[in-house]
Amino acid sequence: MSFDIKMAFLHAKLTLDIYCKQIPGFPEANPHTVLHLLVALYGLRQSLYEFYMLLLKIMMCLGLICCEVDHAVFNSQWTLPPHPSIPMPPNGEPLTLLIPVHVDDGLVVTNSIPLYNWFITEICKDIEVVNLGPASLYLGIQIIRDCK
Repeated sequence: MSFDIKMAFLHAKLTLDIYCKQIPGFPEANPHTVLHLLVALYGLRQSLYEFYMLLLKIMMCLGLICCEVDHAVFNSQWTLPPHPSIPMPPNGEPLTLLIPVHVDDGLVVTNSIPLYNWFITEICKDIEVVNLGPASLYLGIQIIRDCK
């Protein structure tokens, strides 16, 4: 399963004061007035960091932890469902989520579709996410699923 975060950087608030000149044609009376940026924008050096910190906070609130080797990979296992609407797998294994994220594209590996749906619902409370369903292509890599 895969998802895309719409306007990813615009969800992150800047923690530093950053000012910029007005863009040409901006209808401000004084052309020497500067603008105070409130949210991360594409092209700012801080944007990716600010967005990652927001994503990390959201993932941790959902019970996921980041991998020590690659901080853009989040995972978790539950022996009890994180929500009552999620059934445990019939084979007795714990519920599992493994989520690698590259900028605003995420891939989800799970053993439970209800867990995936819960994850998408919960993350949508904080940021706008498009559920892309079963993944066939991720970061230019073709994915072929061979499951019964």
